[in-house]
Amino acid sequence: MVKPKKKIGLKWKVLAGWLGLELLALPFALPAAAIMKDRVSFNVPQKVVAVPMPAQPGQTVYLVASNSAFAVVSSSAVTELSVSVQQSGNYEGVTFGAKSQMPGEATACAVPTTGSPSRIYTAGFKTAKRRGSPQEQAVKITVSYDPQLTPDISVVTMDEASARSVVLAYPCEFKLG
Repeated sequence: MVKPKKKIGLKWKVLAGWLGLELLALPFALPAAAIMKDRVSFNVPQKVVAVPMPAQPGQTVYLVASNSAFAVVSSSAVTELSVSVQQSGNYEGVTFGAKSQMPGEATACAVPTTGSPSRIYTAGFKTAKRRGSPQEQAVKITVSYDPQLTPDISVVTMDEASARSVVLAYPCEFKLG
């Protein structure tokens, strides 16, 4: 006795046809995906937020939060500038840094040789260690200088520092001649 052939349903035929088509298209799809990966960039724009805080004469204080490396830049002053970075704490009643990390050295000293913009501190890392508000991810940067001077201090991303052709100030230990 001969068994009747089992009929394959329409759903199974469509599924088998679709899978066959996928297998045939795979050699063409992989190179296209690789090309798309090279052409599409998923870069996050570099940002730094610097909030000026009240300070004594001879100091400039900022709370700084960033998602990238940044620089502290001085303009219009040829004097010794001392930079200190505090990762977390409380300043003037503002708590900061609960979710931050040190972006670079804790202290630095620099002497700009001209009044043009000079980089006096370089932070190689972002301040954010974990997700949180900018205040939680902020560090305190204090720049100290001669109280009789008023240098223009700003905090910029490294992209901005490079774009503005900001020169690197000499370290305090450097001796001319």
